[in-house]
Amino acid sequence: MPTITYTFGIVKWSDTDIGNIERTTRVLLTKYQFHHPNSATERVTLPRAEGGRGLVDLRRLYSKLIKNLQNYFLSKESSPLHQIVTLADNGYTPLDLLHSKEVEPLVADAEYLKTKLNQWASKPLHGRIQFVVDAAKGRTSIFQDLIVNTNKINFMMKKS
Repeated sequence: MPTITYTFGIVKWSDTDIGNIERTTRVLLTKYQFHHPNSATERVTLPRAEGGRGLVDLRRLYSKLIKNLQNYFLSKESSPLHQIVTLADNGYTPLDLLHSKEVEPLVADAEYLKTKLNQWASKPLHGRIQFVVDAAKGRTSIFQDLIVNTNKINFMMKKS
């Protein structure tokens, strides 16, 4: 992944190219039995804490890096080098600094995660696992808070 992300501000990646990379990743996960072929595609890029696989969402990362680089170059108005680069970039890079005077804000990470979870939950078959994940979170918090004695604690108490 780092090899691809280094090129995000320089090479123009189309949405199709990024989609092909994500699809190839899912194919490899399926080939080596880390992901079921009929499983929801949203689950691959969801965090593990939310019941996902925890892989990087390349589309989201691409848009975040482009917006951050645009903000960086446009905020450096006092530097003559940055001004020259901004004037020279007339669509040569994905930043397109000459025409991006006003950078529209990106959707917040929490809101993006919420929409991805809603997409996953709206699927008739795959959305049901979200309730299982929530129940599992509740069980682990009960065990971590030692509300329910586990066998290990019982064994330790018998031993002493």
